[in-house]
This record gives sequence, structure tokens and C-alpha cells, in this order.
Amino acid sequence: PIIVVLRDLARFLVAEDQAASPELLWQFIARRLTAQDLSLVIEPLHAQLQEGRVLLLLDGLDELPTGQQRAMVLAVIQAWARRYETCRMLVTCRTLSYQQPDWQLPDVPVVTLAPFSTAQISQFIDAWYHELTRLRLRVPAESTRLAEALHQAMQRPDIARLAPNPLLLTVITQVHTHRGQLPEARAQLYEEAVALLLWRWEEQHVRGKQE
Repeated sequence: PIIVVLRDLARFLVAEDQAASPELLWQFIARRLTAQDLSLVIEPLHAQLQEGRVLLLLDGLDELPTGQQRAMVLAVIQAWARRYETCRMLVTCRTLSYQQPDWQLPDVPVVTLAPFSTAQISQFIDAWYHELTRLRLRVPAESTRLAEALHQAMQRPDIARLAPNPLLLTVITQVHTHRGQLPEARAQLYEEAVALLLWRWEEQHVRGKQE
């Protein structure tokens, strides 16, 4: 699997200022690998790509700030699909944005992410805090306590209405991890979620410039 954040790709394409081609996307991937001191995998990875053994994950079509960038990225994706016909691809976009014709990829099947069940929500919370323990970002006892508290918070009607949405559940869990609890008011939860996401996006933006 290869993950490409489309807003980063868009900035790269603007800087290159060339006509859409599959080579541009591959150059972006190769430069990222080189920046991470992984240049030794570029050649074997391309060989896997040629054999149809790569899954390309293109994330955040809806996060492109301008129509020009979106058109450029879509053109490159389509050029890539024509060049690497056996390469499996998944492009993510928020549902509302993708309803607009100029956002769509022609002749590409569209699926919508299904809501989580109660059991899946519970599994997500346990897996989240288990991973924080594994990464040594929380001690086991604290992770257990936080997971139990979040399970309890899921009984709140306002939280229960949001939790089946995987994206919103992720945001709720991030806020809970950051604060140790959820705000009592849903409006305050939204406010803190937006503040946290903006901070993380800014952090990624700064890191992207450094790379």
C-alpha cells in the first residue's frame, strides 16, 4: 500500500507546473521516499507497481483548496489509471463534495463508508487506547481508565448520534484523549474538535514545508 495525501500532491504539482502525467505522481512518491531515507525501495516498489501488486490510497480530494488544484490532481489520477491499469486505487472524498460533477472521476465505482455498529464503536475505542499503550503514549492503567470512561460517554444521546460516523468517532476519541474527558455540551465538543484539528493540520503543514 502507498498512501498519498492529495493536498501535498497538489502543492507538488503546482511547483512542477507540467502537463498531467503519471510520471508526476510517481516522482512525488519517489521524492517522499527519498526524504524519509527510503530511496532503496523506489526501484523494487516500481517493479511491484508494474506487476499490479500496489494499492494506491489517495486521501482527501475534498481538502484541495481550489478548483484548479482539484482539476490538476484529477487529471493526474486519470493519467495514472490509464498507465497502470492493474494498479488498485482508492480515492477518498466527503460525500457532499463528491456529488458535484466537476469533483467526480468518470467511470469509477462510488461507494459510501458504512456507519459503525455499536460493537464496532466499542472495538474502535478499545483498539485506540490499546495502540496508545503499545506506543507508550499512555501507561496501561491510564488507557484502561480512559477507555472505560469513553465507553460510558457513548451512552449520552448526543454522542451516540455522532459515534456511528467513523470520522466523527475519530474526532471524538482524539478530543477525549487530549482532554481526558468529553465536554458536557455538544457545541463545546465541536469547538474543541475544530481547535484540535486546526492545530494538527498546522503541524502537518509545517512538517510538510520542512520536508
